[in-house]
This record gives sequence, C-alpha cells and structure tokens, in this order.
Amino acid sequence: MIQCPPHAYEWNDPNLIRLLGKVGSPYLMTIFGRKPPECHREDGYTFLENGTIRMNPAFNSTPNVYILVLDSAGRYPALRQLKRTYAFMIDEMGAIDFTRYNHVGYTSRDNALVAFSGIIGEKADRSLFGGTILKSSFKCDQFLDNQSHIFFEFEDAGYQTMFAQDYPHDLYAYMDCAGYKNDFAAHLFRPFILLTTPQDSAERRTWSKIVERTLLEEHLLKPENCGRTFQHVLRYLERFIDSYEDSPKISIVWTNEGHDEEKGFRVSDHHYEKFLRDNREKLKDAFLIVMGDHGQKGGKIGDTEQGQFENLTPLMLFSVPQKLRDTPLEAMVRKNADQVFTPHDLHATLIDIVRNQAKIGFRDTNYLRINATRGNSWLRELDPDLPRDCQHLPIPAQGFKITPKLIEANFEAYLSENGVLELCEMARVENITKMRQVLLKEQLIAIRVEFFTAREAKFMVTFGIQPNGSLFMQPKVFVRLNRYHNTADCISAQKAALRPVCYCKAQEKGRVIV
Repeated sequence: MIQCPPHAYEWNDPNLIRLLGKVGSPYLMTIFGRKPPECHREDGYTFLENGTIRMNPAFNSTPNVYILVLDSAGRYPALRQLKRTYAFMIDEMGAIDFTRYNHVGYTSRDNALVAFSGIIGEKADRSLFGGTILKSSFKCDQFLDNQSHIFFEFEDAGYQTMFAQDYPHDLYAYMDCAGYKNDFAAHLFRPFILLTTPQDSAERRTWSKIVERTLLEEHLLKPENCGRTFQHVLRYLERFIDSYEDSPKISIVWTNEGHDEEKGFRVSDHHYEKFLRDNREKLKDAFLIVMGDHGQKGGKIGDTEQGQFENLTPLMLFSVPQKLRDTPLEAMVRKNADQVFTPHDLHATLIDIVRNQAKIGFRDTNYLRINATRGNSWLRELDPDLPRDCQHLPIPAQGFKITPKLIEANFEAYLSENGVLELCEMARVENITKMRQVLLKEQLIAIRVEFFTAREAKFMVTFGIQPNGSLFMQPKVFVRLNRYHNTADCISAQKAALRPVCYCKAQEKGRVIV
C-alpha cells in the first residue's frame, strides 16, 4: 500500500494554519497527519464532530442527502466515459435518469446559484419563444451570506453540512466576486483553494496565483503519494459519511477532472464506481444525486456542433432512499423524469425534502407550490398550469433544445397524415448531430436539426417558432440526408415521395439496413 508522507508541520505552524484555514474550530479538516498513513484509507482526513446545531435534531426518519457534482459531465459524455458509474447507479442504486435535464447558465456558478440558492445567475431571455426576460438576481460585488442557501435550510432541520471541491478557484468567488464572507457549510474541504489564493478574492485580486506550488505538486497532486484531486474529496466525503451517526447529513462534492476534456472521466469512472460500491450500505438509505453542472464547453468534442448541443444537457441521476422505492413517491419521480427540468427544479426538490416531505414521512405526491423557488419538486405532481416549454420555463433561449421526443412525435404524425403509419416503422432518434437557428422568409426564426435514427437513417427537419413559443415543422417534411437503398420497398409508386422516410416493418432477408 502506498504511504502518504507527512508534512513537517507542527500545529502552531503558521503555514499549516494557512493551509487548513480553521484550525481550532469545532469542525476542521486535517490533511495528512504526522504519522505516515495508508493513502487510500487512513489518510489523515479527520472530522472533529461539531456539537453545535442550529435547532433540535430532525426526525430519526430524515434521510441523508449526498450530491456529487461532476464538473462538465454532460449526459452523453457520461454515457460514453462514465459507463461503470452510470450502470452502478441505475442497476444497484435504483437511480432515475432525468434525460431532459437542462442547464440554465454558461458557468458552473450560474447553475450552482440556481440549484442550491434559487438565485438567477444568468438572465433568462425567453423572448425568442414569446416569453419574458428573467433578470439576473446575482450581485458579484456583494457577499452572499444574507441570501438563501440549501445548507441553511438543512441546518435549521438539524443536519450537518459539508461542501468539498477539488479545484483551486472558489466556486462562488470566482473571477473576483465576493462570494461568502463566512463559511456556508459546517465542514469545508478547500486545500486547493488555500494553496492558490492567499486571501479571499473579494479582498485581493490574485484569484489565479498559486502561492504554494511546492505543496500543491509535491503532496496533493503527486500520484505516488495520494493520487488525483478527485480522490482527495472522495476520501473526505467517506469520512463525512462515517461521522455523525446520530444526525442527518447533507453534502455537496464538486470534482473537476472532466472540465477540459471528457476523457478525464475515463480515469475517474472506476474510482466513482468503487466508492459507491464500498459505501453502498451507507448510501442506500439516502437521497443520492450524481450530476453535472453543464456539458463540455471545449475540447475536441465540446468545440463541435454535436458538443455544443450536448453542453445543454448535464447528467442527472437521482436515487431515492431504499425504503422509499416501490412506493407512490418513487413512481411519481419516475413519471416526472421524462419532462424538461432545470436546476430550479432540483432546488425545489431539495427544499421539499427538508421542509415538507420529511415531516409527513414522504407520503404526499400532490402538487405543492414550493415557496421561494421557481421550480417543481420531482417528488410531486407537476404544476398543471405551467407548460414545460421554451416560453414558460426559466431557461435562456440559447439553452433550450429540440428533444428526441418532439422529433419522434412529429415523425409519427407525419407518417400517420400520409397514410403509411401501418407500413413504416416509427423513427427512434439515436443521436442529434446539429442544431442551429436559421432565418426563414418574413423574418421567421426557426431551428434546424439534423439527426440519426436507430436504423442509421440521417434526416434534417426545421421547426418554426409560433408567437406563443410553440414549435411546429416548417416546412412539414423530413429531408433524408443519406441513402436508403431498398428498405422502403413496401411503399407503392403512388407514394414514392415517402420512400426516403419509410423503413418498412416487413423486410426481406438479406436486405441492407440503412
């Protein structure tokens, strides 16, 4: 087993105090003890349990909540690179894949502000779809301490809170914003920030300067010592999970290995799967979320048109506690998972868990407006008066996309209207490869989409935008972009124009499938 060499620090050493931050507080994180511990288990991460809570402990039945945010993990990159983690969450943890989860901002902070505080970081201009403009409520130069944060809600319910990140820039104070003046969680893991920024970025404009490069490279990042940055936060999370047996816990862990290239997840995939497997018994009775903040914004894939589309759809895997599975509540979550959702809805769901559902044993699935949020709880019926479309949801126009479900519904209607639905297979969209705005006649803005079906047929279709924000095919035709050979021989000569869109249900043996 690899050994982690200790730092030659005494507890009163000012360098150690600067490295750890809150030495002497009732809750601190020590990094690498005086004795050389085993790297993967006894690594020196220790919790001195905080005996101070804001109110009386929550109900014994109150579940833990663990959120793992993988920076830049789009749903499609996750399916390519996080196969083991994805499979374990779905097969072993009963996770539900929210396939139409949409980001609401370009940056990590924009999406975090919405998901965990209900603060609009980037304005949502929905005028393209006939909606209003939601202005940003984030003030970069003002501290966030007096704003809402999900941790404050949970602390009021008796939860212990923990936030950990493995990258060197403060999530909320990035680019010289004020961020938080005081700690927003009872436990903070921030050695990478402290090695990079000697003072809070609101007080000194040196947010990108590494001031302890030797410590950073020789101890935290050196592979033969303790591994990669995400491994540090996973070990810290494991310690948190093992602490506070008599108190419920909520944590947000944010990792960064896939930020620049999705292939970074290839390295971390088996580590996440192993962490989940090793801690399965302790995680099975918790709300467990594995998610991305947005998709890839750069790199070899992020710079392509396909990558720009994938950027809009972060990963969102949501697992309910085992005791709530096979209940009306889980059935409601599964029913809702097919709808378009945003971080606003995640925020509403977390508020619903701690503020409402925990008090009634998670038995109510009726619609409830969650105060101080712009979202709908996934645990309940959705707002019947809120169409989940481009005009009404709090998503910037540039962040809304044409979905496979919309294309498939229009494809079915197209076959039906032309009288060939009984002869031709329904198209199942396998991959959307291009999506862009175009200008049609009379200043009509439209969205043009190219996609492949499961039968490897490639099509182009254009959707116009009505004044009320609804989408319609304009013109009403699917344009075939590759060859179809003899897969449409069931179509008569009178309807030959439909051959490019038809894959006959009855195919003769030996025929080419394209």
